[in-house]
Amino acid sequence: MGVGRGKLLLFGEHAAVYGHPAIGIATADTTHVRLRPRSFERPGDAVPPAVYDLPYEGETFRLVISGVEEDHIEAFIEAVTRTLHAASLSVTNLRATYPAGMEISVRSTIPTGSGFGSSAALCAALATAFYGTTAPGFDRLWAIANSVEALFHGTPSGIDTGLSLSTGLQAIYPALPELPAIQTVAAGSFALLYGGVRREGNTRTLVAGVRAGMQNDDNDTRTAVTELGRIAREAIMVSRTKSPAQQLGALCDDAQVQLRTLRLSTDLLERRIKRARDFGARGGKLSGAGGGGAWFAVFDSADGAREARRGLHRELPGSEKSLLRTVTVSGTEVRELE
Repeated sequence: MGVGRGKLLLFGEHAAVYGHPAIGIATADTTHVRLRPRSFERPGDAVPPAVYDLPYEGETFRLVISGVEEDHIEAFIEAVTRTLHAASLSVTNLRATYPAGMEISVRSTIPTGSGFGSSAALCAALATAFYGTTAPGFDRLWAIANSVEALFHGTPSGIDTGLSLSTGLQAIYPALPELPAIQTVAAGSFALLYGGVRREGNTRTLVAGVRAGMQNDDNDTRTAVTELGRIAREAIMVSRTKSPAQQLGALCDDAQVQLRTLRLSTDLLERRIKRARDFGARGGKLSGAGGGGAWFAVFDSADGAREARRGLHRELPGSEKSLLRTVTVSGTEVRELE
């Protein structure tokens, strides 16, 4: 069984692409990938399983896939193929393990297209499903997962896949063109409430917009990216203090100003952050690429985050209610609250 976790990027989105650090957590939501040798359908089965072909190293393997929407099957098979190549799994090994082909089932609680790293979690789950049992080490799994993530995001930074394979609060330091360095942060105590709103753009387009501003030497874009990087560095230091919520909240607000400058926020996202402040948050911001999607707010205590969640839960549409989560961060532990 392979597993990848969702992610919540706290600081450093977009700026990390230009050499600045980031900090974030893996969430309790997961994607699981289960592999097993294919068993032929029995005569009399009501609905024979759909069988797909997987071309690999000049041969063709049969796949039975469940848990993947039909319009995503082609991309999923490509992701499986890339995982096999990245993991350097031989045809001989595959034939021995899966003589009649393989059955792959996918189960996920991570919403797609909402900034919670659903594609990175899938890549991490595939990497650990195919290669995890041989204990290749974190760095090797990370490299495999991130090479597959390129299918979905072109030139991924490694942040999402790194968080997906990790636990705790993680500081990430880019080392382009290599994967970043990742370091667990021993944090003071604070709580987070996070959720998601509908997206008004996709990650590729949003990242390309910032890149165009940087390439055209647009002053507002360069200033905003530099400020986001400075804020991320400060957030890493502040998070290590005994009671960091107030300072982290202020840094969230500062970062959100810069993200608005980059036209990455939306009116709906701003309203959700404002309501979180009304319920006692120290501050809040979007998380990830922007254009809607994930957001979070910082609270002093678990009780404060829980109360805000209850209040927002009464107000939000059903599609957003299901995305609301609360966690506490303390030391090296991130714990989801009921």
